[in-house]
Amino acid sequence: MKNTEHTASPHRILFLLLLIFIFSHIDRQLLSILLPLIKVEFTLTDTQLGFLAGSTFALFYAVFGLPAGWLADHYNRCTIILYSFAAWSVFTALFGLAQNFLHLIIARTSVAIGEAGSSPASHSIIADIYPKNRRSRPMAIYASGINIGILFAFLIGGILGQQLGWRHTFVLMGVVGIIGAVIISRYLSEPVRQHTRLRPEFPYNPHQGLTAKLRSFWWNKTLRYLLLGCTLANFVAISANAWIPSFLVRQHDFSLLQAGVFLSISIGVVGTLGTYWGGQITEKLAKTDKHLVLSIPVYFLIFSVPFYWIFLTSQNIPILLLAFQVPAFLALSHMGPSFSTVQDLSPSSSRAFNASVLIFSINLIGLGLGPLFSGFLSDQLHQFNGDDGLRHALLVVTSVNLIAAWFYWLAARHMEER
Repeated sequence: MKNTEHTASPHRILFLLLLIFIFSHIDRQLLSILLPLIKVEFTLTDTQLGFLAGSTFALFYAVFGLPAGWLADHYNRCTIILYSFAAWSVFTALFGLAQNFLHLIIARTSVAIGEAGSSPASHSIIADIYPKNRRSRPMAIYASGINIGILFAFLIGGILGQQLGWRHTFVLMGVVGIIGAVIISRYLSEPVRQHTRLRPEFPYNPHQGLTAKLRSFWWNKTLRYLLLGCTLANFVAISANAWIPSFLVRQHDFSLLQAGVFLSISIGVVGTLGTYWGGQITEKLAKTDKHLVLSIPVYFLIFSVPFYWIFLTSQNIPILLLAFQVPAFLALSHMGPSFSTVQDLSPSSSRAFNASVLIFSINLIGLGLGPLFSGFLSDQLHQFNGDDGLRHALLVVTSVNLIAAWFYWLAARHMEER
């Protein structure tokens, strides 16, 4: 898997990076749709399931993501991405061979360590192959890999999980990933790095250490509030993705296949359109007023909350299914604008690292605490609300989008002052 720096088609590189990102989210999200089967086999509580789905993955993904970002700023990014791809695919397959809860945790954390090497390097590459005024759309296309990955994860998990069981599903997807890594290595090539200089708070310094880079990131108020807003928005989205399959199975007697098909269409298809549209509309508006890039997510996040509530409280199946399409469309519409803003405000010597800081926060708090907190709250509320415990837990969690919107408003205000 050796790659040398040379010129290649930006669209080809973006497509291959998107494909790898899709695989990462298939392997990551497959667990969510298969949680009911794993819960029965190992007799796990919701807190344990939340720990397995979120915290075990997030801690290692976030911690290893920072050094991975630093490495991507100094070494061949495509090589890092490809070896990471192969590694997490191996451990996805091994997850299906687990014999107890400890084995599940070890395999899940190993997948996280492998996936940590992919995104920071990919963000840096995209920033190099597209000019500053055209980055929001490519970043949104790349971010849509989350939705597309969920589409295939829920669809494949729903179908194969019901037909073959959860173990064979994980083994099969791991093997497919290993084959994919070998094939993509023949076509993915390292682009030439574009060196840039920005404002004094981000001087170009290829030898800048981790602590200095972290300090530079945090001192920038726009990036600081963007980090907080994006983290909380993903706290909501990740929690919803992890627990809504179980919510539909428990509260509305959906089969695993029915839940998988519905969510693959909603989050996968509708969500992909929303993520792409979020990047497209902000890229157009940014040409007239730059701070609108971060103002638009404010309205998206606020607007999603009442529709989450309708989905969670309605007993009318058609109404709740229709209501969910709005937050599904808007849930990740902030991703393209957020990651493009980080790249716009970063010199080439810190692009991968600054992207890894945002990814670190999203995963440590959003993925690490979101599913765990939702599961814990569900267990606690179960004592008072019975089977409605998960419903009330998700009502609390989805309301956090209002706080996320406030942080985006602060980020947009400081962007305007720059």
